[in-house]
Amino acid sequence: MRTIIIELALTDSCNLGCKYCYSHHSTHYMESLDVQKFEEAIGPIMEYYNCSKYHISYFGGEPLLNWKIIESSLPEFKASPKCSSIVVISNGLALSQKKVDFLKRYNCGLSWSFDGLWSSNRPLANGSSSFEAYEAIIPLALQLTTSCKVMVSPNSKDFVKNLEYFESIGIKHPDFSLVRDNIWTQGSIARFKDEMRDLTDYIIKRSFSSEIITTGLHTLYILDTFAGSKFGKRNHGCFVGSNGITYTYDNKIYPCERFRSNDKFCLYDSKEYNYNALKILKDMSNPSDFEKCKKCELYKYCNAGCTYSQFDNNFEKQEPLDCVCELLKICYVEALRAYRDGSKAYRDFIHFRFSNAS
Repeated sequence: MRTIIIELALTDSCNLGCKYCYSHHSTHYMESLDVQKFEEAIGPIMEYYNCSKYHISYFGGEPLLNWKIIESSLPEFKASPKCSSIVVISNGLALSQKKVDFLKRYNCGLSWSFDGLWSSNRPLANGSSSFEAYEAIIPLALQLTTSCKVMVSPNSKDFVKNLEYFESIGIKHPDFSLVRDNIWTQGSIARFKDEMRDLTDYIIKRSFSSEIITTGLHTLYILDTFAGSKFGKRNHGCFVGSNGITYTYDNKIYPCERFRSNDKFCLYDSKEYNYNALKILKDMSNPSDFEKCKKCELYKYCNAGCTYSQFDNNFEKQEPLDCVCELLKICYVEALRAYRDGSKAYRDFIHFRFSNAS
């Protein structure tokens, strides 16, 4: 029974001005009528992807800025036999105890975006620091999640210090994630390599203490290695072209928010389905077919990066970015080193994560 991932883009407005953000923000908001058209719009797409259920990710911009739609639609989605799970992908700054209680009542998760000490990369929309605002809502966010998405950009530094900060607020496994765009220079890649080496040393050292500490930069790539070894090469890099879409505030469907923000590859508009685009996307977004990837020692394991960033301007071919390939190779080397040199407890933790994931 396949499940399609549906990002419900409630708005492209946001209360932050993240330096690495790809969204083109405006003041558009989804209305109740758009939600009412949801089932009609996604039916043929679900059939195309051979999915009988869907997962809902409330998305933006910042979805909590359109709370009225979450409040009205969440009970309906929860009651639908087609809906398998629901999450809000949010910076959390608009959380309140009332909203937390509502989300918990309907078992709605939170995918929390918080960069910790790297808050200069994630300023408020007016340009001022967001750090104090984040610190104020930490107790609220931790009622809904035990982790957060931490974006690693060329400006990120002091990885160990930031990990120690997350430990201090009770987050033992922050999901450090690469910004996989063509914004990395050879200098920033070299700094990333040095930072990753120091971060791995720290994780290895901590693995012999009473608590296991990890980051997404290590767990993701060792789990991908295990998965590739056991199941073979994946036929997709992310959900785009495989089993996911974005349903927008104006009753359109795109492959993901990045495509929507740049108005590329619209899959559905005013009851018209672009099956040619669906086929092209599905055929082109398979990293198993990338000629460049076939020559790489990581071919069996690596997902090659962001689908949008891999397309050329004419969407006639797809291949991974050179800078992203370099970053991913660093991540795999360091993930394997942590696994090899860390404690037995660390390896047991990774095995447990893999058995649960697969």
